[in-house]
Amino acid sequence: MSIFGLLSLGSQAILTNQKSINITNENIANQYSDGYARQNVSLQDIVPEGVDIKRIERVFDNGLFKRYLNLNQEVSGDETYTNLLSEIETMFNDIQGTGFYENINKFFNSFSDVAINPDDPSARDAVISAANQLVANIRDTYNYMTKIRDEISLSIKDNVSRVNDIVKNIAQLNQDIKAFRFDETRLNNYLNQRDALLKELSSYLDIKVVYRDDNTTDIYTVKGHALVTYDQPYEVTYEAKEDGVIIRVDTTDLTSQFKKGQIGAKIKAIDFINKKINDLNDFTALFTSSVNKIHRQGYDLDGNTGIDFFKISPDSSLNYINASNIALNITDYKQIAVASDPNYLNADNSIAKSIFALKDFNEITTKVSQTAVSSTATFGSGSFDLILDNQKIATINYTATDTLNDIVNKINSAQNLVVAQTYENPPSSGNFYVQLYAKDIKLSPSIKIQNDTGSFNSSIGGIDNYSSLYNPEEKTLLTTQTGLQIGSNYYKISNVDNLNLLDSKSFQELYTKRFTSEIGFEISDAKNRLEANKNLRDAVQNKIEENSGVNIDEELVNLMQYQRAYQSAAKIISVTDELLQTILGLVK
Repeated sequence: MSIFGLLSLGSQAILTNQKSINITNENIANQYSDGYARQNVSLQDIVPEGVDIKRIERVFDNGLFKRYLNLNQEVSGDETYTNLLSEIETMFNDIQGTGFYENINKFFNSFSDVAINPDDPSARDAVISAANQLVANIRDTYNYMTKIRDEISLSIKDNVSRVNDIVKNIAQLNQDIKAFRFDETRLNNYLNQRDALLKELSSYLDIKVVYRDDNTTDIYTVKGHALVTYDQPYEVTYEAKEDGVIIRVDTTDLTSQFKKGQIGAKIKAIDFINKKINDLNDFTALFTSSVNKIHRQGYDLDGNTGIDFFKISPDSSLNYINASNIALNITDYKQIAVASDPNYLNADNSIAKSIFALKDFNEITTKVSQTAVSSTATFGSGSFDLILDNQKIATINYTATDTLNDIVNKINSAQNLVVAQTYENPPSSGNFYVQLYAKDIKLSPSIKIQNDTGSFNSSIGGIDNYSSLYNPEEKTLLTTQTGLQIGSNYYKISNVDNLNLLDSKSFQELYTKRFTSEIGFEISDAKNRLEANKNLRDAVQNKIEENSGVNIDEELVNLMQYQRAYQSAAKIISVTDELLQTILGLVK
C-alpha cells in the first residue's frame, strides 16, 4: 500500500471511531433519559480503504412497545377513574360524617319523639331541625356531584387540546422520519421523540399503532378511526353538554367508544356520577313522596290537613321534586301534622307513628283488592264492617247505585284511621282496584273487611297484603315523564329498580346500597384492575429497559475500544507522516 493509501486508511479510521465515540457518549449521557433507546454502532471493513460505519442501529422492539402502550392506557384509565371516584366516595363517608345516613335516622327518630309527646314544642322543633339538616345534606351532595362532573368535563377539554398537539407533532415527525431515513443519528432521535409522544398519547386515549416499513406510524382509535395517517392529523373535538361531553374525531362522535386512558376514564366517571345523581334524585323523590303522602292525611295543631311536609324550592324551574330543589314546606312547629283525628290534635300521634314507620319501610304492608271492576260497577245494597287491629272502626252502608269510588269515599268519610283510594291498573285499561292503608301505617296489615251483606267484598275479590306504600298505578306514574302527583307536587324516578328495592328495603338500606356499597365496590374493582395492569405494564417496561436501556459498563467498554482504535489510527497517521518527511528529506 502506498504512503498516501496509509494516510487515507488512518484518516478514515479516525473519522469512523470519532463518530463511534460520539454515539457512545450520547448513550452514556442519556443513561437516565426516559424513552431513550440506545444505539449500537455496526462497523464494516472496506477494502482497501479500512473501516467504516455500516449502520447505527437503534435497539428497540416495536412489538414490545405496542404491548406497553396497550397496558399504559389501561393503567392510566384505572388510575384516573379510581382517583375521581374517591372524590365521590368522600361525600358518602358516614364514618367521617360526610354522608347523610345519620341524618335520615335523625329525621325518622324525631317523629318517634313527637309520637311520645304530640304537643311538645321542643320535640316538634327537633323535627324541623332534623328535616332542615337532611334537606341541606341532600342538596349539598347533589351540588357537589354536579360540580365534580362539570370539573371533569372541563379537564377533558384540556386533554383533548393536548391530544391534538400530540397528533400534529407525530404527523410532522413522520415527515422528518421519512426525510432523514438515511441519516441514522437524526432518524433515531426522531424515533425516540415519536415514541415518547405515543407513550403520552396512550395515557389519554385507547389507541392502535401501525408501524410502516419506512418507520413512520399511523394511529387509529381502537374502533379504527384515524388519528394520524402519515403526515395527516385528524382533529379531536370537544363539546360540552348539560350532563357530560361529546368527543368527536374528524366530526364522528366517538364518545361511547373511548374506554381507556384519562379521557376514557373521565367519560366513564361522568357516566357513573350521572347514575349516582339519578339515584340521589330517585331517593329524594321516593322519600319526599312517601312522607308527604302520609303527612297530608294528618292534622296540624290548628286543625289544618292536606299539608305537604316537603316542597319544591321557589328558585327551581322544575315542576317535580328532586335532590336539586327539595325544600321544607313547614316553617312552624304547629304545622307538623301528627294527629289522624281532628278531635284529638294534642294527643293523637298516628301520623307521627306512620312517618316513623317509614324508617323500616320493608316492614310495611298495605292492603289491595284482588279482582278488577269497572268504574261504573255497582254491588247491590249492603253494608260491611271495617276492622283495624281487630277492632271495628266503622260500618259502611252502600246502595245499589254506589260505584267503587262512592264506596271508597264513604270509607274515608266514616272514620279517620284508614285511608282508601281507587287506582286503575294498567292505566287506561278500565280495570279498577281499591287500596287501603292505616294512618298508623304499621297497622295496615291488620285491615279487614268483614260481615258484608252485599256483593262488594266478593266482587273485588277481598283484600290482600301488598308490600308497597304505592299502588301499581302510582308506581307506573312515578316512571313516566309527567310523574306521580300527590297534592300539588309531582314526583318521578329514572330507575324503577330503586322503587323495587325500596319495596323490600328501608330508606337507609337503599342509601347504603346505591351509594356506600356501589361506589365502594366500583372503586375496589378499579383498584384491583389497576394493580394487575400496573404489574403487567411494569414487567413490560422492565423488558424494554433491558433491551433498549443503556448499560453503563458495556458503554464504557465500547468507549475504551473506540478510543484505542482512534489512538491506533492516529498513530498510523503520525508514523506515516514521519516516513513521508524522511522520504522528502532524502529527495533534497
